[in-house]
Amino acid sequence: MLIAIIILICSFLGILVILFRKIPALVEISSGVGISQPNVFSKLKNGAVNQVKSFSFNNFLQKLLLRIKILTLKTENKTGVWIEKLRQKTKEEEKTCDKGSSDNYWEQLKKK
Repeated sequence: MLIAIIILICSFLGILVILFRKIPALVEISSGVGISQPNVFSKLKNGAVNQVKSFSFNNFLQKLLLRIKILTLKTENKTGVWIEKLRQKTKEEEKTCDKGSSDNYWEQLKKK
């Protein structure tokens, strides 16, 4: 699941990089063709540039670390459940083994 999320994020970032590189070329092509609304690409570019300029690395880092913390807590919880199940299983096995082996042990000693 983690690998799929990483691939998804990398793919999304790759698409954004391609878009940022190609938007100026698309604006030039659209203005050369004579489309009446070349402002759509420029508005999109300006909006994206404004988002990048207002990008706060601290906020991004906080969100990233929070998600890593949540993932770690979920993993810890799952391993805790697995450990509890293993403990219960071993206790049940010990109970069945102790009863059966102790009876056989004394019977074997009496035969000798």
